[in-house]
Amino acid sequence: MPTVAVVYFSAQGHTQQLAEAVAEGARSVPGTAVEVHRIVGEDIQNGRWKNPVITAALTAADAIVLRARADSLATGLRWQWAGPGTTAADTLPTLAARQAGTYRLTARLGACFSTDSVTLRAAPCTVYNVVTPNADGRNDGLTVELPGQWTLEVYSRWGRRVWASAPGGYESGTWPTAAEAADLPASTYFYHLTRPADGRRLRGWVQVVR
Repeated sequence: MPTVAVVYFSAQGHTQQLAEAVAEGARSVPGTAVEVHRIVGEDIQNGRWKNPVITAALTAADAIVLRARADSLATGLRWQWAGPGTTAADTLPTLAARQAGTYRLTARLGACFSTDSVTLRAAPCTVYNVVTPNADGRNDGLTVELPGQWTLEVYSRWGRRVWASAPGGYESGTWPTAAEAADLPASTYFYHLTRPADGRRLRGWVQVVR
């Protein structure tokens, strides 16, 4: 099921009303899940927004809805978005962003105009495919850098499952465990990673070297 995340900051409550309207519209699309998150003043530090809980939700979402501030929605304004995947038809004060990159919104009123931008950066998605389980503190386990919670299954080259984590419970570097490492043959293994939140799957190989 696709997920749309709506994140907003509202000092007077006007933007909250707009965010709720956007969320309501997204929910009207069959098979769409919607998450609404409010940014509070404590989340803004040195002019930058930081909130690990909301960041995790945004990372797992399929789209991030960008929109103009509610107090800027004056009558007669004309809007135009520019950025990854946008077209000349993107002329509303809201935009569902589905790619990393810089998005710019220009508002025009007569001969006057104003432009602002926001940059979305993709979270790292890396699986290191070499494991050297010799207890030296380097590459002792399968290291993954992935957003969200994942389930790991490991298979031998003959297709036999040799290890599995709890659903959504794999912690980077914990396979093989110290007890399993001593008897784990050097070989090529195949991993299946699944993110329960949205069913996303990653598959690949990992080489155990001694």
